[in-house]
Amino acid sequence: MGAGGGVLQGSAGLSAPVSITFLNSMKLERNQFIPTISVYFGVMSVFQVPTLYYYDFFNFDITILSFVSIIVLICFMPIGSWFAKNMSKNIFDKITLILLGFIALRIIYLNF
Repeated sequence: MGAGGGVLQGSAGLSAPVSITFLNSMKLERNQFIPTISVYFGVMSVFQVPTLYYYDFFNFDITILSFVSIIVLICFMPIGSWFAKNMSKNIFDKITLILLGFIALRIIYLNF
């Protein structure tokens, strides 16, 4: 699964369908799932950022937009935390799979 996620990340920048589905199938608890997927994407970015910078995809404008996005994410984290505390594991798994389904449909739609 790691190799599949790496190939997808390297070729299209989209490893989430493989990596998240794999971690979801492992039936990790929420308090294990979230840090694991965060570390996975953090490690992916360590390799991606220098490559994007080299090919001039990661420039000043993108850097500013990235920081603005981080601010928005941090502001909404308490809301996500509240939902996570009040949501069963079963519902969390179903929402994860539904989001992955939408991602897959979008990828298919954009390529055909």
